[in-house]
Amino acid sequence: MKEIIIHYDSVHEKSLSYEQVKDAIVNNVEEIHTNCLSFFDFRMFDYDYNVIIESRIGYIDMKELLNGDKAYTYKEIRKVHNIYKMFLANSFEWNEWDLE
Repeated sequence: MKEIIIHYDSVHEKSLSYEQVKDAIVNNVEEIHTNCLSFFDFRMFDYDYNVIIESRIGYIDMKELLNGDKAYTYKEIRKVHNIYKMFLANSFEWNEWDLE
């Protein structure tokens, strides 16, 4: 599965704008870096992309939100949820980086 990596509190040297990300999705780019949170959406699965938000604190992996292990929230997450709005509402805990 291809990936969109959203850099939440930093700017990656290869970060793309919103329009550039849309073009990269159409062109099936394997790994896309951006700061645009609007791509944190289950609809990205339709294009064969997983989305990961990265921060200094940790990360939130969209694919893992659906696995039911409650790593990010005590709520059951389904594809019909608007995870972008849930993220903005601080509904998720960051999965801390394993630095071992």
